[in-house]
Amino acid sequence: MKKSTRPRGRPRRFDRDEVLDRAMTVFWSRGYNGASLDELTEAMRINRPSLYAAFGSKLELFLAVIDRYAVTFGCQPVAALQKETEPEAAVSAFLEASIRCVASPAGPKGCLLSTVAVEDAGEDEQIREKLSEIFAKTDQIIIDFFKSLKQDGSLSSGSDPQLIAHMLLAVTHSLAARARVGESREKLEIMAKEFVSGFFRFHCQSG
Repeated sequence: MKKSTRPRGRPRRFDRDEVLDRAMTVFWSRGYNGASLDELTEAMRINRPSLYAAFGSKLELFLAVIDRYAVTFGCQPVAALQKETEPEAAVSAFLEASIRCVASPAGPKGCLLSTVAVEDAGEDEQIREKLSEIFAKTDQIIIDFFKSLKQDGSLSSGSDPQLIAHMLLAVTHSLAARARVGESREKLEIMAKEFVSGFFRFHCQSG
C-alpha cells in the first residue's frame, strides 16, 4: 500500500491582527499577571499549542499586543494632534482623542500602556524597554510637532515645545488613570478643557 504523503493535520491558520486584538482586550481588562492562559486562548479562539507556535510565550504575546495597541489605539491622539495647525486646537484634539480611547463605553477603561503595562514594567526588563521605546518615540513626535508650530510663528518665541509635550503627556496619563478607576467620560472632558484653557492662558500665548 502506498504511504500517504499528506500531513496528518493542518496548521491552524488565523489572522494575526484579529487574534492580537482579542488578546488585547483580555490584557487591557485583566493586566498581564491577571490574564490567564485559559482566558487568553478562549478569547483568541486558538489553543495553547497554536499560541506558543505563533508567539512563543505569554510574555512575547503581551509584547506583541503592546505593539499592536501602539499602532491602533495608541496612535489616535497623535494623529488627531497632527491634523491641527493651531496649538490650542491641537492640544484639545489630542486630549479628546485620548479620552475616547481610555473611556470608551465599548471597551476596557484606561490605557493599556500607561495604566496597565507599567504595572509590570518594574518586574520585567523587556516590558520596561518596550514601554520606554514607545514613550520616547511619542515624546519626540509631539516635541517636533510643537517645534514646527514655533518655527512658523503659531507659538510664541518663548514657548518650550518639550515642556508642552511633557505636560500634555502627563495630563493624558492622569486622565487614563482616572478612567481606569471609574471616572466618567464627562468629568474627564471637563478636566481636559480646564487644562487647555488654563495652560494656554498662562504659558502658551501665541504671537
